[in-house]
Amino acid sequence: MKKIILGISALLAMAALTTAHATNLLQVYKDALKNDPQFKQALASRQVSAEQVPQSVAQLLPQINFQGTGQYHKQTVRGNNILNGTIPGRLDQHNNQKSLGFSVDVTQSIFNFTNWMNVASARYTVKAAYATYTAAVQALIQRTSQAYFDVLSARDTLRYTGAEKKAFYRQYVQAEESYKVGVKTLTDVYNAKAAYDSAIAGYVAAENNLQDARENLRAITGHFYAHLALLSKLPLVKPVPANINRWALKAQRYNWTLQASHYTALAAHDSIMSAAGGHMPNVGFTGSYTNDFTDNVGRPGSNRTTNLKGAINLNVPIFSGGEVSSQVREAIANYELASSEMEQTYRSVENETRQAYLGAVSGISKVKADRQAVLSQRSSLEGTEEGYKVGTNTMIDVLNVEKDLYQAEREHAKDRYKFVMSLITLKQAAGTLTVNDIARINAWLRHSTTSKM
Repeated sequence: MKKIILGISALLAMAALTTAHATNLLQVYKDALKNDPQFKQALASRQVSAEQVPQSVAQLLPQINFQGTGQYHKQTVRGNNILNGTIPGRLDQHNNQKSLGFSVDVTQSIFNFTNWMNVASARYTVKAAYATYTAAVQALIQRTSQAYFDVLSARDTLRYTGAEKKAFYRQYVQAEESYKVGVKTLTDVYNAKAAYDSAIAGYVAAENNLQDARENLRAITGHFYAHLALLSKLPLVKPVPANINRWALKAQRYNWTLQASHYTALAAHDSIMSAAGGHMPNVGFTGSYTNDFTDNVGRPGSNRTTNLKGAINLNVPIFSGGEVSSQVREAIANYELASSEMEQTYRSVENETRQAYLGAVSGISKVKADRQAVLSQRSSLEGTEEGYKVGTNTMIDVLNVEKDLYQAEREHAKDRYKFVMSLITLKQAAGTLTVNDIARINAWLRHSTTSKM
């Protein structure tokens, strides 16, 4: 029976380990896609802009109105019937009448330059909205990834700070014991205690930073994650193509924010033509058909009247008090503003693309150098500790080297996340960032964990 209980306990322990799956980056992105308020705003904005085209086209199509009427009229005339001075009685006359009718009015614009240019401007506006929406999708990928790796970075900082705190505590205990037996001085104890107290303060700050990073991720996804998959393997490969100018050219062609600025400028240009249309004549057609039926209730006689008419209307604007000219000047100024914003976006995109590429390339060397620095610091710590044992090094020497080791480990972890984010930022600037890139990075993560973050 005891063996059976032990076997069941082992199975439960194994089940607990296998079910402690961590949420990975792809799953977090799917949550963000459903719940991020900023992305929902971009989606709603796209839907609002999409309605501008049918509303503008409606001004070019026939406008048809139907109106129906029904009326019943009852009239009673009361009076006296006087004959030879006698009043035999009262005489009432009743005139009852009902009528039915309907009318159909048709208005059709034949030539209205402003309406045509409004359609052209609306189409560019819709294209700009779709480009902005696509840019928002890529921005969501970037923001979610950044928040995800910020949590991992804060977790690493907490872990290294905790290890540093434990190490400094051991050094402090050893210093006290050595002082009691007369091997070390009181100064060594004070130095170890100061380092330990500083490590405690750093650990508390690291805990707060981790909580802040978790809340930042929750603000995007609407969920709290107890476990996140950790970054395991990291292939240090250069971006393809390995040419900064080709990446800049790709960004000029495909960056969605830049495309949105381009379409916005085109829409503003057509708005100039739309405003100038206020000086041009308008030609339209109006037509109507009416049908009225009248019936004298209780008396003979009824009639039906139909009327069909159509007209071509010519409207030539002569003077509007300068309003149209002012609207044209306003539209020209808006176009110049949109053009300047497009130029600024172009320069920002090119600068961001080049910086992201250089960051990715230099990040490879930085991660490799950090890795070597960690190995060197470990060797240095081992040598310093041996020197402390034999009396050639002081406690301060050991504490300084140990601080350098943990600092090197933190830098190594941070630079790994920076390298991944530089790849994401580069593809975002080039306009080619998709969920497939998230899936590729997701393969670099360790998808299970047994420790709570």
